[in-house]
This record gives sequence, C-alpha cells and structure tokens, in this order.
Amino acid sequence: HASLLRTFPFAVPTLPQLSLVAGLAAHETVLRLAPGLPVHLKWPNDLLIDGAKLAGVLIEGRTAPGNTAHNVVVGIGINLAHHPELAGRRSTCLAAQGVWADPHAAVEHLSKAFEHWHDVWGQGVGLPAIRAAWTERAVAAGTAVSVNTGAELLEGRFLGLDADGAMLLGLEDGGQRRITFGDVHIGAPAGAAN
Repeated sequence: HASLLRTFPFAVPTLPQLSLVAGLAAHETVLRLAPGLPVHLKWPNDLLIDGAKLAGVLIEGRTAPGNTAHNVVVGIGINLAHHPELAGRRSTCLAAQGVWADPHAAVEHLSKAFEHWHDVWGQGVGLPAIRAAWTERAVAAGTAVSVNTGAELLEGRFLGLDADGAMLLGLEDGGQRRITFGDVHIGAPAGAAN
C-alpha cells in the first residue's frame, strides 16, 4: 500500500476523477509486475481478477481552514503476497496468481505510473484520454452490476462512463442512471457473494 499527498492551489471540482487516474496507475503497475494477467478495472478504481478484488483506491481531500489550498491523499493498495478475507466479497493477491512481486519495485512502478496518468489527466483537461484508457481496461460493457448508494440498491448493467467519469448504469426497464458514488458489485447485489 502507498499513499500520496497532493496539494492543489484551490479546490478542483474534477478531483473525483483522480479515482480513475489512480485506478489506471494501479492497473499499469500490476501489468508491469505480471504481464498478461487478466486484470480489469471496476468503477471507479478497483482491480479485479476473475471477479476477485486485487487492489483498491481511497481518495480523501479537504481544504484547510482559512486557506484556499486543497489537500488530497490518494491511497492505493495492491495485494502482493496476501489478501484479506472479506465478507461477501472475493479477494486475491498476486502470489495466489503465481506471481511473486517485490514491494519496492511495485511502489516504484506505481509512482511512475501515477505521475504519467496524473500528467495526462491535467486536472480534468485530459479526461477524454483517461476515460478511453480506463474503458479499455474495464470490465466489459453489459456486465451485470449492483450499486449500493447507502440510500438504495440498484441493479442493472455497466454501460461505461459519461463525459465526467461517472458510471452509467443501464436499468432493467430500459432506463439509465448516472452513478457518482456507491459500492459497486459485479453480478450480485451488495452483501451477496461475488
């Protein structure tokens, strides 16, 4: 696991897009450590191998009182040698895939990959390139998903990303929902094994 602190001179409305940037960096890192491994991104930033979670990202940000600078911490965890047993969710690690990765090499690859994708993103200006790269590495469009927003449980099909990086969820009635937050599960409703 690694955390990165970034300070922006002002609150950037596109900061949630850093989840996509960090997800791309983690994906690239895993493929540097294990070329050819069938790893896919799940919105917004988890990495999966055959539906089991290999890596995840958590982003936290705030503006200091009396200051216009906005501090953001990007935390990225990639399961190299071990993986947690998670209730209702399968997980894995590189070692379980037959790959032995050096943690120092992983952090070095992750740092370089994050800098690359962060530069491409350019505080939102390069989002079209980020969306295209993320989509190439994502679970397939049409994959059954469920989303627990805390207020409701939605089920449908992953349709891709909108122009701002939000997930598009296709509903059974033919409608569509724009998802900007929530716990996304592949196939099964939240709380069920997947």
